[in-house]
Amino acid sequence: MTIGIDAASLTGDSIDSQTGLYTVTLNIVKYLARMPDLTLKLYSYSSFSPMIKGIFPKNVIYKVIEPKTFWMTGRVSLEMISDPPDIFIGFSQSLPLITPKKSIVWIYDLAFEFLPEYYPKSANKLSWQTKLAVAKADKIIAISKSTKQDIVRLYRVPQNKIEVVYLAADEKFRPVPKAQTQKILKKYNIKDPYFLFVGSIKPIKNLTAILKAFSNLADITNKSVRLVVTGNMNDADQNSVKLLRRLEKLGRIIYTAFIPKEELPSLYSSAIALVTPSFYEGFGLPIIEALSCGCPLITSDVSSMPE
Repeated sequence: MTIGIDAASLTGDSIDSQTGLYTVTLNIVKYLARMPDLTLKLYSYSSFSPMIKGIFPKNVIYKVIEPKTFWMTGRVSLEMISDPPDIFIGFSQSLPLITPKKSIVWIYDLAFEFLPEYYPKSANKLSWQTKLAVAKADKIIAISKSTKQDIVRLYRVPQNKIEVVYLAADEKFRPVPKAQTQKILKKYNIKDPYFLFVGSIKPIKNLTAILKAFSNLADITNKSVRLVVTGNMNDADQNSVKLLRRLEKLGRIIYTAFIPKEELPSLYSSAIALVTPSFYEGFGLPIIEALSCGCPLITSDVSSMPE
Protein backbone atom coordinates (compact mmCIF):
# COMPACT_ATOMS: atom_id res chain seq x y z
CA MET A 1 0.00 0.00 0.00
CA THR A 2 1.21 3.48 -0.86
CA ILE A 3 0.30 6.41 1.37
CA GLY A 4 0.74 9.93 0.02
CA ILE A 5 1.51 12.58 2.61
CA ASP A 6 1.51 16.38 2.51
CA ALA A 7 4.98 16.82 4.02
CA ALA A 8 5.67 20.44 3.04
CA SER A 9 6.01 21.37 6.71
CA LEU A 10 9.16 19.21 6.93
CA THR A 11 11.09 21.37 4.46
CA GLY A 12 11.49 24.57 6.49
CA ASP A 13 14.93 26.12 6.22
CA SER A 14 15.36 27.19 9.84
CA ILE A 15 14.98 25.58 13.24
CA ASP A 16 12.24 28.06 14.20
CA SER A 17 10.04 26.59 11.46
CA GLN A 18 9.84 23.39 13.49
CA THR A 19 6.49 24.22 15.07
CA GLY A 20 3.49 22.05 15.98
CA LEU A 21 2.66 21.07 12.39
CA TYR A 22 6.27 20.02 11.80
CA THR A 23 6.24 17.93 14.98
CA VAL A 24 2.95 16.17 14.17
CA THR A 25 3.96 15.36 10.58
CA LEU A 26 7.47 14.21 11.51
CA ASN A 27 6.38 11.87 14.29
CA ILE A 28 3.50 10.25 12.40
CA VAL A 29 5.66 9.68 9.32
CA LYS A 30 8.33 8.13 11.57
CA TYR A 31 5.88 5.65 13.04
CA LEU A 32 4.18 4.79 9.73
CA ALA A 33 7.59 4.24 8.14
CA ARG A 34 8.26 1.44 10.63
CA MET A 35 5.63 -0.69 8.84
CA PRO A 36 7.56 -2.56 6.10
CA ASP A 37 4.45 -3.28 4.01
CA LEU A 38 3.81 0.47 3.52
CA THR A 39 5.40 2.81 1.00
CA LEU A 40 5.22 6.46 2.03
CA LYS A 41 5.40 9.16 -0.63
CA LEU A 42 6.18 12.58 0.85
CA TYR A 43 5.05 15.55 -1.25
CA SER A 44 6.49 19.04 -0.93
CA TYR A 45 7.16 22.19 -2.94
CA SER A 46 10.71 22.47 -1.49
CA SER A 47 13.62 20.07 -1.26
CA PHE A 48 13.95 17.80 1.74
CA SER A 49 17.11 18.33 3.76
CA PRO A 50 19.69 15.54 4.26
CA MET A 51 18.76 15.63 7.96
CA ILE A 52 15.11 14.77 7.21
CA LYS A 53 16.08 12.11 4.67
CA GLY A 54 18.41 10.59 7.23
CA ILE A 55 15.56 10.04 9.68
CA PHE A 56 13.40 7.80 7.50
CA PRO A 57 14.04 4.29 6.10
CA LYS A 58 14.07 3.21 2.43
CA ASN A 59 10.30 2.77 2.14
CA VAL A 60 9.93 6.58 2.13
CA ILE A 61 9.93 8.30 -1.28
CA TYR A 62 10.41 12.06 -1.74
CA LYS A 63 8.39 13.90 -4.37
CA VAL A 64 9.16 17.60 -4.86
CA ILE A 65 6.56 19.37 -7.01
CA GLU A 66 7.36 22.98 -7.89
CA PRO A 67 6.46 25.81 -7.73
CA LYS A 68 4.61 26.66 -4.52
CA THR A 69 1.88 28.66 -6.33
CA PHE A 70 -1.41 26.71 -6.44
CA TRP A 71 0.53 23.80 -5.03
CA MET A 72 -2.15 21.82 -3.19
CA THR A 73 -5.13 22.70 -5.39
CA GLY A 74 -3.32 22.37 -8.72
CA ARG A 75 0.09 20.70 -8.60
CA VAL A 76 -0.74 17.93 -6.15
CA SER A 77 -4.12 17.37 -7.82
CA LEU A 78 -2.35 16.60 -11.12
CA GLU A 79 -0.12 14.15 -9.28
CA MET A 80 -3.23 12.42 -7.92
CA ILE A 81 -4.30 11.81 -11.54
CA SER A 82 -0.97 10.69 -13.01
CA ASP A 83 0.36 8.60 -10.10
CA PRO A 84 -2.18 8.36 -7.26
CA PRO A 85 -1.36 6.75 -3.91
CA ASP A 86 -3.90 4.44 -2.25
CA ILE A 87 -4.49 6.96 0.54
CA PHE A 88 -3.63 10.65 0.83
CA ILE A 89 -3.10 12.29 4.24
CA GLY A 90 -3.40 16.08 4.43
CA PHE A 91 -1.50 17.36 7.44
CA SER A 92 -1.83 21.07 6.63
CA GLN A 93 -5.62 21.28 7.05
CA SER A 94 -6.15 20.97 3.29
CA LEU A 95 -6.59 18.41 0.51
CA PRO A 96 -6.01 18.57 -3.25
CA LEU A 97 -9.06 19.23 -5.43
CA ILE A 98 -8.61 15.75 -6.85
CA THR A 99 -8.02 13.00 -4.31
CA PRO A 100 -7.33 9.25 -4.61
CA LYS A 101 -9.78 6.59 -3.46
CA LYS A 102 -9.29 7.39 0.21
CA SER A 103 -8.22 10.59 1.95
CA ILE A 104 -7.67 11.76 5.52
CA VAL A 105 -7.31 15.36 6.68
CA TRP A 106 -6.02 16.67 9.99
CA ILE A 107 -7.86 19.69 11.40
CA TYR A 108 -6.08 21.56 14.18
CA ASP A 109 -8.38 24.49 14.90
CA LEU A 110 -10.95 26.88 13.43
CA ALA A 111 -9.62 30.01 15.12
CA PHE A 112 -9.80 31.89 11.82
CA GLU A 113 -13.59 31.42 11.82
CA PHE A 114 -14.10 32.73 15.36
CA LEU A 115 -11.38 35.40 15.39
CA PRO A 116 -10.82 36.42 11.74
CA GLU A 117 -9.39 39.77 12.86
CA TYR A 118 -6.28 37.89 13.99
CA TYR A 119 -5.86 36.41 10.48
CA PRO A 120 -6.29 39.46 8.21
CA LYS A 121 -4.25 38.00 5.35
CA SER A 122 -5.27 34.35 5.58
CA ALA A 123 -8.75 33.95 7.13
CA ASN A 124 -10.59 33.65 3.82
CA LYS A 125 -8.11 31.17 2.36
CA LEU A 126 -8.06 29.07 5.53
CA SER A 127 -11.85 29.04 5.62
CA TRP A 128 -12.46 27.83 2.07
CA GLN A 129 -9.64 25.30 2.03
CA THR A 130 -10.78 23.81 5.35
CA LYS A 131 -14.41 23.62 4.23
CA LEU A 132 -13.30 21.91 1.02
CA ALA A 133 -11.07 19.47 2.90
CA VAL A 134 -13.68 18.34 5.43
CA ALA A 135 -16.23 17.91 2.63
CA LYS A 136 -13.90 15.76 0.48
CA ALA A 137 -12.17 13.71 3.21
CA ASP A 138 -13.23 10.16 3.98
CA LYS A 139 -12.03 10.65 7.54
CA ILE A 140 -11.25 13.77 9.57
CA ILE A 141 -8.78 13.81 12.46
CA ALA A 142 -9.46 16.51 15.06
CA ILE A 143 -6.79 17.11 17.69
CA SER A 144 -9.27 17.85 20.49
CA LYS A 145 -12.94 17.38 21.36
CA SER A 146 -13.25 21.15 21.16
CA THR A 147 -12.04 21.17 17.54
CA LYS A 148 -14.40 18.29 16.68
CA GLN A 149 -17.35 20.19 18.14
CA ASP A 150 -16.39 23.31 16.17
CA ILE A 151 -16.21 21.33 12.91
CA VAL A 152 -19.64 19.77 13.52
CA ARG A 153 -21.23 23.07 14.53
CA LEU A 154 -19.75 25.34 11.85
CA TYR A 155 -19.44 22.98 8.88
CA ARG A 156 -22.31 20.57 9.69
CA VAL A 157 -20.10 17.50 9.35
CA PRO A 158 -21.47 14.18 10.69
CA GLN A 159 -19.86 13.32 14.02
CA ASN A 160 -19.02 9.77 12.93
CA LYS A 161 -16.77 11.15 10.19
CA ILE A 162 -14.47 12.72 12.79
CA GLU A 163 -12.00 10.99 15.10
CA VAL A 164 -10.37 12.80 18.02
CA VAL A 165 -6.62 12.06 18.21
CA TYR A 166 -4.80 13.97 20.93
CA LEU A 167 -1.27 15.15 20.39
CA ALA A 168 1.48 14.04 22.76
CA ALA A 169 4.64 15.52 24.13
CA ASP A 170 7.89 14.17 22.76
CA GLU A 171 9.62 11.66 25.03
CA LYS A 172 12.31 14.24 25.84
CA PHE A 173 9.77 16.29 27.84
CA ARG A 174 10.34 14.90 31.34
CA PRO A 175 11.36 16.57 34.62
CA VAL A 176 15.00 17.64 34.51
CA PRO A 177 17.03 17.65 37.76
CA LYS A 178 17.96 21.09 39.04
CA ALA A 179 21.68 20.53 38.60
CA GLN A 180 21.21 19.77 34.91
CA THR A 181 19.01 22.79 34.17
CA GLN A 182 21.60 25.34 35.26
CA LYS A 183 23.73 25.00 32.13
CA ILE A 184 20.77 25.88 29.89
CA LEU A 185 19.59 28.71 32.13
CA LYS A 186 23.09 30.18 32.19
CA LYS A 187 23.26 30.01 28.38
CA TYR A 188 20.25 32.35 28.14
CA ASN A 189 21.15 34.43 31.20
CA ILE A 190 18.04 33.24 33.08
CA LYS A 191 17.97 33.29 36.86
CA ASP A 192 15.39 31.77 39.21
CA PRO A 193 12.60 32.49 39.89
CA TYR A 194 10.76 33.03 36.60
CA PHE A 195 7.47 32.51 34.82
CA LEU A 196 7.61 31.14 31.27
CA PHE A 197 5.81 31.79 27.98
CA VAL A 198 6.43 29.44 25.03
CA GLY A 199 4.89 30.13 21.64
CA SER A 200 4.72 32.47 18.69
CA ILE A 201 4.10 36.14 19.45
CA LYS A 202 0.78 36.35 17.63
CA PRO A 203 -2.31 38.28 18.78
CA ILE A 204 -4.29 35.10 19.48
CA LYS A 205 -1.70 34.06 22.09
CA ASN A 206 -2.72 37.04 24.28
CA LEU A 207 0.87 37.87 25.21
CA THR A 208 -0.02 41.53 25.82
CA ALA A 209 -2.21 40.47 28.76
CA ILE A 210 0.63 38.37 30.17
CA LEU A 211 3.06 41.27 29.93
CA LYS A 212 0.65 43.73 31.59
CA ALA A 213 -0.19 41.27 34.37
CA PHE A 214 3.46 40.51 35.00
CA SER A 215 4.34 44.21 35.05
CA ASN A 216 1.67 44.76 37.72
CA LEU A 217 2.96 41.78 39.69
CA ALA A 218 6.51 43.08 39.54
CA ASP A 219 5.38 46.52 40.76
CA ILE A 220 3.42 45.04 43.67
CA THR A 221 5.91 42.45 44.89
CA ASN A 222 9.10 44.36 44.04
CA LYS A 223 10.88 41.02 43.91
CA SER A 224 13.37 39.69 41.41
CA VAL A 225 10.85 37.47 39.62
CA ARG A 226 11.28 37.49 35.84
CA LEU A 227 9.19 36.52 32.85
CA VAL A 228 10.96 34.47 30.18
CA VAL A 229 9.41 34.78 26.71
CA THR A 230 10.47 32.29 24.05
CA GLY A 231 9.19 32.19 20.48
CA ASN A 232 9.79 33.62 17.05
CA MET A 233 8.64 37.02 15.82
CA ASN A 234 7.04 35.76 12.59
CA ASP A 235 3.70 37.59 12.11
CA ALA A 236 4.26 39.09 15.54
CA ASP A 237 1.69 41.25 17.31
CA GLN A 238 3.38 44.66 17.29
CA ASN A 239 1.58 45.84 20.45
CA SER A 240 3.04 42.87 22.31
CA VAL A 241 6.47 43.47 20.80
CA LYS A 242 6.55 47.15 21.86
CA LEU A 243 5.51 46.32 25.43
CA LEU A 244 7.94 43.40 25.57
CA ARG A 245 10.86 45.59 24.47
CA ARG A 246 9.97 48.29 27.01
CA LEU A 247 9.81 45.80 29.89
CA GLU A 248 12.95 44.11 28.60
CA LYS A 249 14.84 47.40 29.02
CA LEU A 250 13.64 47.56 32.63
CA GLY A 251 15.22 44.18 33.25
CA ARG A 252 11.96 42.38 34.02
CA ILE A 253 11.60 40.40 30.80
CA ILE A 254 14.05 37.96 29.24
CA TYR A 255 13.33 37.37 25.56
CA THR A 256 15.20 34.37 24.14
CA ALA A 257 13.65 34.08 20.66
CA PHE A 258 13.20 30.48 19.49
CA ILE A 259 14.66 27.79 21.77
CA PRO A 260 15.46 24.30 20.42
CA LYS A 261 13.21 21.53 21.74
CA GLU A 262 16.19 19.79 23.31
CA GLU A 263 16.61 22.73 25.70
CA LEU A 264 12.96 23.39 26.52
CA PRO A 265 12.59 20.63 29.17
CA SER A 266 15.13 22.46 31.33
CA LEU A 267 13.17 25.72 31.07
CA TYR A 268 9.87 24.01 31.87
CA SER A 269 11.36 22.09 34.79
CA SER A 270 12.74 25.19 36.51
CA ALA A 271 9.84 27.60 35.90
CA ILE A 272 7.36 28.75 38.53
CA ALA A 273 4.66 28.12 35.91
CA LEU A 274 3.97 28.17 32.19
CA VAL A 275 1.64 31.09 31.39
CA THR A 276 -0.46 30.65 28.25
CA PRO A 277 -3.85 32.45 28.38
CA SER A 278 -4.61 32.15 24.65
CA PHE A 279 -7.91 33.33 23.22
CA TYR A 280 -8.18 30.03 21.35
CA GLU A 281 -6.15 26.83 20.97
CA GLY A 282 -6.91 23.73 18.95
CA PHE A 283 -4.70 21.84 21.40
CA GLY A 284 -1.61 23.71 22.59
CA LEU A 285 1.49 21.50 22.64
CA PRO A 286 3.38 23.68 25.17
CA ILE A 287 0.65 22.87 27.70
CA ILE A 288 1.22 19.13 27.55
CA GLU A 289 5.00 19.61 27.30
CA ALA A 290 5.04 21.70 30.46
CA LEU A 291 2.83 19.29 32.41
CA SER A 292 5.03 16.38 31.29
CA CYS A 293 7.99 18.22 32.85
CA GLY A 294 6.11 18.77 36.12
CA CYS A 295 5.67 22.49 35.42
CA PRO A 296 2.53 24.15 36.88
CA LEU A 297 0.21 25.80 34.38
CA ILE A 298 -1.72 29.07 34.15
CA THR A 299 -4.05 28.97 31.15
CA SER A 300 -7.42 30.00 29.74
CA ASP A 301 -10.72 28.23 30.30
CA VAL A 302 -11.77 28.32 26.63
CA SER A 303 -11.64 26.09 23.51
CA SER A 304 -9.47 22.99 24.01
CA MET A 305 -7.49 24.12 27.03
CA PRO A 306 -9.78 22.63 29.70
CA GLU A 307 -9.20 19.25 28.04
